[in-house]
Amino acid sequence: MLDSGTDRVNYGDLLTAPTGFHLDFALGTTYSLDLDALMSACLSLGLSTSLDSAIADNPMALFAALSEMRGKLVVFCEKGKVRFSGAYKQLYSQIEDSIVEVDLHGENGQDYPSFHPKLWILRFLSNERPEKAMYRVCILSRNLTFDASWDVAGTLHADAKPIKDIMSGYRASGGSSLQGTLEVLANYASNGKGADFIQQSVERIALELPRMHLKTEDRAWSLKHPLLFSGQWANNGNRFSKQFNALLGKSRRAIIVSPFLSDDLTRTNPLNSVCRALQRGLDEEGTYLVTRRSALLGQSSNLPLLLKIPIYTVRNELVDDNDESLLQDALTDQAASQQNDDARNLWRAEPRDIHAKIFVFEEVDATGKPSTHLFYGSANATRRGMETNDEVMVHLVSEKDGSFDKILQDLGLDEESQQRGSLFERLSLESVENIVDQEPRKDSEIERAFAHFLRRVEIDMTITESAQEYDVTLRINNADAPTLSGGTIRYSLITQTAEKCLQANSNELVFNHVLIEHLTEFVRITFAPASSEESSVPSSGIVKCSLNGTSQQILEKRRSALFKKVCAKDENALLEYLNFRLSDNPELYASVISRARQGGSTHGLSLKLEGLYENLIEAFRTDAKNASALIKDCLSMLEEDSNDLGGLRAMLEAFGTVKEG
Repeated sequence: MLDSGTDRVNYGDLLTAPTGFHLDFALGTTYSLDLDALMSACLSLGLSTSLDSAIADNPMALFAALSEMRGKLVVFCEKGKVRFSGAYKQLYSQIEDSIVEVDLHGENGQDYPSFHPKLWILRFLSNERPEKAMYRVCILSRNLTFDASWDVAGTLHADAKPIKDIMSGYRASGGSSLQGTLEVLANYASNGKGADFIQQSVERIALELPRMHLKTEDRAWSLKHPLLFSGQWANNGNRFSKQFNALLGKSRRAIIVSPFLSDDLTRTNPLNSVCRALQRGLDEEGTYLVTRRSALLGQSSNLPLLLKIPIYTVRNELVDDNDESLLQDALTDQAASQQNDDARNLWRAEPRDIHAKIFVFEEVDATGKPSTHLFYGSANATRRGMETNDEVMVHLVSEKDGSFDKILQDLGLDEESQQRGSLFERLSLESVENIVDQEPRKDSEIERAFAHFLRRVEIDMTITESAQEYDVTLRINNADAPTLSGGTIRYSLITQTAEKCLQANSNELVFNHVLIEHLTEFVRITFAPASSEESSVPSSGIVKCSLNGTSQQILEKRRSALFKKVCAKDENALLEYLNFRLSDNPELYASVISRARQGGSTHGLSLKLEGLYENLIEAFRTDAKNASALIKDCLSMLEEDSNDLGGLRAMLEAFGTVKEG
């Protein structure tokens, strides 16, 4: 179940529709968000392809996948934690409407809670009976980035039911709290910069999902609580810490896997639930702690306690020690060289280490029968993870004898696995002493101020047409943001390299003569400290702007321009795009295209119009709503083109008259 050698999961498989179904809507949550990782995820969501397939290098396929996800995707992330590093910067605009930045307001100065859940809720519809819906819920410890750390993921699913039966059913146990939590997300969308379709879709999920019977994939484990929450998410009940604490007093053994620990984790704080678990382990030697070496730095005052706890970390040879050569490779890459700061920040922030969050408790009843409780998800063993941040966990239970020991073996914490060699190694007493004596790197005042600045800055964008180009005006509102002194703040559109600074007594910046395909709602903010001592400070972040109605209408024209830029104006190219949208095997189709191009010819690559006709018929049969949207989309992007493209336009116009029913 948790064996890193055998129980591996492909991220793309989590997002791919099951046989006989197609994706209706996808809701994702993450702390940090890499735009390239999101575009890769769209390949699985929109085209049901693997994330590591060659199709990811085909811009036409990527455009088709992003087109397929229009109106079907929302991703919530922490404000200020959006990053990018890839080559298809102009295509980021196709996922702008899907991203909602969440800014949680703290009550104690700058001690702000974080939006930290890692979750996918996927709604699928039957190809044969589109009135039937099914759900898949993916709970992860992994952010939507290309981080190579060791993470954990699992899925819950609900069998397909007619929608009318779903809505007439009773809410499952914990359904009211789940509905309330999802309504919090809908509220985030309405208060943020989410499109109208997001709020409506999330509200629909909030009504349906609590009435679905979620199940585990492993029959040895039953679902105790489908979703447990922390922070503002927990206002409606099902608080993770409540269930966590309930097990502490009656569990004889525990496994805590957490990459980060609170500063006061090992102190005798009666309110610290994790501390009590560790304290109990001192008496019974039943607590196993798996963490990062960096989490133990600076804990010298707690050394007597730490020396009595079995502590495990990822083996040194398996940890990315932030080798400078890796950074140089990233910085010399042509795509990354234009984004040096982003490449540096990603490199600094994402070492290859443990990132999974797992809590296991063994409980024994009055008859001596054991049961094993397993929690996994986004919450670290920290005060913020347990109480403050928005987090999500799942709670499973197994009544099978030996389940706790099986997890010990899967994680490689038992004696036999340690002798054989496993992912984790137990630290010697000498190693613990050496680590805790080292001082941890702490965020500087400038780092904390800049992170807070990204959270609180608000930017209004106005786009006006100028000849065949556009002028972009940014109005920066820093009223709630801290003052960054002793350095320079620069602003830029993420599609361009030009940067500008605010002039004295002005809060406006204007970028002139911007091409329509370079228009974007994402603005990159860079802070360059004046002191050379602060050169290592993460100095850039991305925020999403607010748009007025007129500017939004202009952006609607951008899609057509991008389509024409990516797709050459010939029959083969347009057919290629349509075939990616309609193909049952886009990976095979991409390989055919690749081989033909390597041979120096693209003649005859695409299906003939007769084949396209059959594919469109099937598309209308299985998903008439989506097929109608595809036809309308293509015609809107071709409306200025006078070329009939070998009869393709006529065929699309004919299918455009077909009613969804």
